[in-house]
Amino acid sequence: MANKFLAWMRSGSSPLWGGLLLFGLLLGSPVAVPRAIDEGLDWQRCEGPLLQLPPPLEAGGEVRLTADDARLDPQRRSIALRGEVVVEQAGVTLEADRVTFDDRTRRLLAEGAVRLTSSEMRLLGERAELELESERGVVTLAHYRLLQQRARGSAEQVELLDRQRSRLHEVTYTTCAPDDPGWLLRAGRLELDRERGIGVARGASLTFYGVPLLYTPYVQFPIDERRMSGLLVPTFGYSRQRGADIALPYYWNIAPQIDATLQPRLMSRRGVLLGGELRHLGSFGYSELGVEWMPKDDGRASGVDASRYALGLVGDGSLPWGGRYRVDAQYTSDDAYLDDFGESLAVSSQTHLARRALIDYRGLNWQLQGRLEYFQTLDTTIAARHRPYARLPQLRYHVERQPLPLGLFAALQSEAVAFERAHGVTGQRIDLKPTLSYPLNTAWGFLTPTLALRHTAYWLEDPAAERSSRAGRTLPSFTVDSGLFLERSLEWSGREVTQTLEPRLYYLYTPYREQGDLPLFDTAPLDFGFAALFRDNRFSGADRVADANQLALALTSRLLDASSGEERLRLGVGGVAYFADRRVQWTPGEVASARGSTLVGEAAARFGQAWSVAAALEWDPQEQPRNYERAALRLSYRDHERGLVNLSYRYDERHLEQGDLSFRQALGEQWDLVGRWNYSLRDKETRELFGGVEYSRCCWTLRTLARRQVSSVGKEPDLSLMLQLELKGLAGIGNKLDQFLQRGILGYEVDK
Repeated sequence: MANKFLAWMRSGSSPLWGGLLLFGLLLGSPVAVPRAIDEGLDWQRCEGPLLQLPPPLEAGGEVRLTADDARLDPQRRSIALRGEVVVEQAGVTLEADRVTFDDRTRRLLAEGAVRLTSSEMRLLGERAELELESERGVVTLAHYRLLQQRARGSAEQVELLDRQRSRLHEVTYTTCAPDDPGWLLRAGRLELDRERGIGVARGASLTFYGVPLLYTPYVQFPIDERRMSGLLVPTFGYSRQRGADIALPYYWNIAPQIDATLQPRLMSRRGVLLGGELRHLGSFGYSELGVEWMPKDDGRASGVDASRYALGLVGDGSLPWGGRYRVDAQYTSDDAYLDDFGESLAVSSQTHLARRALIDYRGLNWQLQGRLEYFQTLDTTIAARHRPYARLPQLRYHVERQPLPLGLFAALQSEAVAFERAHGVTGQRIDLKPTLSYPLNTAWGFLTPTLALRHTAYWLEDPAAERSSRAGRTLPSFTVDSGLFLERSLEWSGREVTQTLEPRLYYLYTPYREQGDLPLFDTAPLDFGFAALFRDNRFSGADRVADANQLALALTSRLLDASSGEERLRLGVGGVAYFADRRVQWTPGEVASARGSTLVGEAAARFGQAWSVAAALEWDPQEQPRNYERAALRLSYRDHERGLVNLSYRYDERHLEQGDLSFRQALGEQWDLVGRWNYSLRDKETRELFGGVEYSRCCWTLRTLARRQVSSVGKEPDLSLMLQLELKGLAGIGNKLDQFLQRGILGYEVDK
């Protein structure tokens, strides 16, 4: 009989292993229990497994069995093991005071401090009884520790109904340490069906330090990767503009490749906003359709259409023969929709919503791209003649540098596009730009002369004049790009570094051609900066090709760590010398006659591992009293803990002047102070201001935030209060402040 018992143990199919591991892994954690279950577990750390064990042995390996006393009863066909019984196999250990096996009934009984241990869990119970043939069983007063999930739990009774199903009574679950009451999930009865991947909890409640947060008499949830329909965690907040803001999302698992989320949102000062999204994942890619609709907006003035809505469609996937496609289309019922319901300053300050569809094919050295693009203008103060054109369609074909005989290289950029708009001239444009270059490269420098020819042809329609016309332009362009790489070794701040000196000369010649008869479909002046020194055109798009006879000179020096190659310091300065007037300008009739450009500089440095600074400046030494036209400065601090500070300043004499401060400051081990202040110096107005605190423990984080935001100049600011309670290992309740802080504070990371 003893041999039969050991043979059964060696088979590796014992429901003792499978059954107890099953409900232990599916259950989870908590409550004060015998200390033996926490022996050697590291509850002090907030991440990583509670205990690092070696990998288990192969399943079906040798069984090791020890006991103080073993008694075999041949007549009853049973074996009884007593006194510190230990059974080990394949990385799983069963310990008990007494273990009895009855071969006639195929029943196994373990009593007295029953303990099951593996690399993934610990289970401690008072009594375990298993029927081997039916694979049924009962474990009483069971306590659990999930080592990888850092979770603990208990159940008064666990019933194994069969290999796939189990029923647990008076269940608890938490990821908080035994000495931290934290949050606790309870259920009067929990049914787990491994075959269907479904769990059913009855009489489930969630408490936080004894304070009830949620209760439901019945809830169904997935216990594996399979999806299922059901309510999601609600979100809530408050703002002066919207009042109390509560959303209750419902997830609908329609089919394996299709699901949806329905989200009614109640705003006490605006009304009910019905929202939802439909997602589809097929063999060719992913797509998502979002819809929001408010039948009546109580916050709008009388006489204004109170019904409001928004639509959004995104998609991304593959096409036959290696292509890709992308779709991004958005629409709102009115220009104030994003101001009223948007969640960030970047969203609410948008002036246009794009609707575009793109297909893209790429080869080893070529790219073919097709695009449809249309814009909805949200800012009604933008005149019709200044609104963007639609591209219906746009085709691009680019060929990267191809080797030719004699060391030459050829490349091609080409485009065909049809421009449409309700007002002004419309038409079609073809743009071709072949180039021929002769690169000469060495380890210490380079010299690359390039010859380009740009041909642009138009077929135009002028509705106001009721006439059609053709226009075109063909211009050559010649550039010579050259540079040196010089370096030396030295010491900087006690470290061995390599200093480089990198002078660069860039000559550009493009003859003048009158282009006033050509339309401006997608062209605008490019900002001048360090990178602009080496462009062959000072306009974007193809509608204007700038005349040029100029030489750009730049000098860059870097300090590189000799051991790691990390850049510790970079300084660059440059400018352009003009040998002729620039007659092609954005404003017709203007001519730029200065013989030198403004100077541009950039700098970046790292001081230790915490501090970094980056700056860019464009200035004119001849202008007084303020001789700089653009400036940007950012000072950043990152420590090894959680502290970070970003201080930045941006200035453009034509558009803006603003400062921005964002930070996260640790106040002890558990408290963090977070905030941001974005201030427009030009408008003398705070655009966005928020501040709050985070309190974190190993198993939960509480975030609270107050925010003041102005979506546009002159508009009354909106005040809001936001709160999030994140129960680690379970869910987050309230606003999604972790995502909000990641967008608003550069470098912010959520603690795991």
